[in-house]
Amino acid sequence: MNPLPGIAARPRVEPKGVLETSRLVLRRYAQSDAPLLHNLIISNRSRLSQFVYTVSGSSTFENAERFVSHLIEEWEAHACFTYGIYQRESGNLIGHFFIESIEWQVPKCELGYLIDQQETGKGYATEALNSVTDYCLHSLAMARVFLRISTTNTGSLKVAEKAGYTREGVCAMIGRHSMANF
Repeated sequence: MNPLPGIAARPRVEPKGVLETSRLVLRRYAQSDAPLLHNLIISNRSRLSQFVYTVSGSSTFENAERFVSHLIEEWEAHACFTYGIYQRESGNLIGHFFIESIEWQVPKCELGYLIDQQETGKGYATEALNSVTDYCLHSLAMARVFLRISTTNTGSLKVAEKAGYTREGVCAMIGRHSMANF
């Protein structure tokens, strides 16, 4: 059943497993990436726990393996597309990017990201956000791409503005924070 009368259901699009920029490679996670993702989350635990609710899901290596398995299942179901962000030159995992809350009938999606604390302030988040936004609008043909960012996450708020997003408003508390909508 089509939930929106008058709007045809969008056929599923096979997502690209790799997106590239001049300095970054965003690559779909494989099960072998679990240790890298676990290390990224552990090394950024105190900062991420303020904003990211999945941090506890990767607190042990076994949990990280299950989390990556879950990300792979979501990708295959076309429900969420999650990428590791790797520096092109070094090959190091420096971040995590996801396309979620996908509604193919509209079509729209939400984006989210995190960058390793040691790599912040270098423009990587903005570069990744610009690339994924362009991919969503042009390759996935999304009519709306949006972000929800904690109003206390000033770094991500700046990234959204640098990438050309416009703040639309602030939601009441979601979890522990008010969220700015872009």
